[in-house]
Amino acid sequence: MSTAAKHIVMPDTAEAAMMTFTPIKSIQQHLSAFHVYAHDHTRHVESHHFCSHRSKDFHQVDRHRVHRV
Repeated sequence: MSTAAKHIVMPDTAEAAMMTFTPIKSIQQHLSAFHVYAHDHTRHVESHHFCSHRSKDFHQVDRHRVHRV
């Protein structure tokens, strides 16, 4: 395959990879919380949990993000 052909094919491949929203579509619930440090109650972190529902009684955290405040 020539270099020119590779440059034509690659944007389509990159676009297809970027346009998949499968991980995002699996998020069914967002939880946000502040967690206090055990050794210093004046400090806390903000936490975001992105969950999917595996069954009626089981929710699994798929992704989480922590912000130190």
